[in-house]
Amino acid sequence: MRSRFMRRLALFGVISLSLGIAVSRGEAGQSIKLAHAVGIQDPYQYGSERFKEFVEKGTSGRLTVQIFPAGQLGNEREIIEGVKLGTIEVGLVASAPLAGFSSAFLLFDLPFLFSDAAHARRVIDGPIGDQVAKTLEPHGIKVLAYNESGFRMMFNSKRSVTTPDDLKGLKFRVMENPVYVSLFKALGSSAVPIPFGEVYGSLQTGVVDGAEIPVNVIYANKFYEQAKFMALTRHTYTPTPFIANLKFLQGLSPGDQQIVTQAARDAAAAQRALIDRRTSEFIDLLKKEGVKVTEVDTVAFRARAAPVHKEYEAKIGKELLDAVLKTK
Repeated sequence: MRSRFMRRLALFGVISLSLGIAVSRGEAGQSIKLAHAVGIQDPYQYGSERFKEFVEKGTSGRLTVQIFPAGQLGNEREIIEGVKLGTIEVGLVASAPLAGFSSAFLLFDLPFLFSDAAHARRVIDGPIGDQVAKTLEPHGIKVLAYNESGFRMMFNSKRSVTTPDDLKGLKFRVMENPVYVSLFKALGSSAVPIPFGEVYGSLQTGVVDGAEIPVNVIYANKFYEQAKFMALTRHTYTPTPFIANLKFLQGLSPGDQQIVTQAARDAAAAQRALIDRRTSEFIDLLKKEGVKVTEVDTVAFRARAAPVHKEYEAKIGKELLDAVLKTK
């Protein structure tokens, strides 16, 4: 009897262990936390919802995705830290705060680096994007795909801007990234690094006069209520990568790893298409809200910003920078 009992107990242990492994790999159901820091009207949320849809459909519901928008799990720096530690499985963040973990990400913040969206996408979807992404893996972070927010514009509460000289004396909120501080210094204004969740209040209280953000984010977060002048500078392009905790991803079965990665790529493609469709629409919506929109002297802006490339060339890597400029 004892021998039979022991065999059953051993068999139960093997079954329990097998089930435990299956759960850890998503075979018997697992919930994924996906966090971002912006509002639910922003394309970040659209991309997050598509990721959830594709993951749950691809795994027949074995993997589910719970979205935490609008900074519910912290600002972008805190979300990155959460992904690194594994308390958050997936984050959707701007590339600029990732430079605090890998200086290679400073590449994407250089002003006037990309000629247009097509150029930017060829870079981030190719070997250069892969090379930059891999620099996060020693930190336990895996880039699943490059989403985007599009090109950034400058808006403020004081006056219209058409030349760099119009920026003199203005205080701009920037992301917590040294390239942006250098850029606005070169343009003759002040840069104030502030987390995204504090932008509206900082505009409202006069801590800053303006900020530089893509048009869809300006509209979705109602920044136009505090600042009525927007210049179409298109000074930087912002990838917004889906990042995942590397151990979480490696704990999934190979099949589920592929599903999650492909879901991120498909969600990124869907969000990019949305931005392509709606950028001009957002500009029109901002005009209807009383925002005065101006085009700028791009040649003058490029000339004033050129020293920023030289300043960060050594830190980013001249070969990497040259590869971007040579990408056709």
